[in-house]
Amino acid sequence: MEANKFINPIANPFQHYWIENFLSQEQYQKIIDIKNRSDFNAVGDSSRASVSLGHSDYLDQVAESFIINDKTKSILTDVFWPSITYQYPKATKEDVIKTAWVEGMIVKDTEGYEMPPHQDGGSFIVGYAQLFLAEETDDYHGIVLHRSLDPERKMDMTKATHIDTQGDEYDKFYKDHQTEAVVTYPYQKNCLYALGCDDTTWHEVNKVKPNFERYSAIWQLYWNERGQFV
Repeated sequence: MEANKFINPIANPFQHYWIENFLSQEQYQKIIDIKNRSDFNAVGDSSRASVSLGHSDYLDQVAESFIINDKTKSILTDVFWPSITYQYPKATKEDVIKTAWVEGMIVKDTEGYEMPPHQDGGSFIVGYAQLFLAEETDDYHGIVLHRSLDPERKMDMTKATHIDTQGDEYDKFYKDHQTEAVVTYPYQKNCLYALGCDDTTWHEVNKVKPNFERYSAIWQLYWNERGQFV
């Protein structure tokens, strides 16, 4: 497998990747086969169901080849360094690269699932690297990237990175926070987007329509236990 797909980050409206034909057709079909034989478990009361990727040696190989190898970890750490140090100002690149690990899942989003404009918080290098497993291209069910209309508004990161206060701090930050959509990427076969986590990385998932199933493989690249390096 090729070692590095993350060579051309996009700056608007924030640093991210959109990569078409992320895997070869053979590699992509192996993930589709895993999806087709998987049993999905509901995530709480939401319209998202998931299955862990951990049971699949092949999916581990994908993560190791494209996401968690040393070269890619270094590139992604450099690209998303402002996001990392926004949340963890005492971090060093050596700490990040040395401790990085990846978790993944295949998810199925069904009627009613939605994520209004938000950011992902946590000890991420990459909050989401999401590969769309679409049969046909659908512009509505992809991902929408936003920019804040109040960029001077900030979170208290000491509270936002602590497990006991994180939820309240994010709720306070989101309340009445106005954003505007800038870029929409379609739900498209074998296309992957990836983004970091800071106060600029607003993104949205439109409400899934009736009789539609939105499948994707998601990898999240972590690097430390929450609450350290603040």
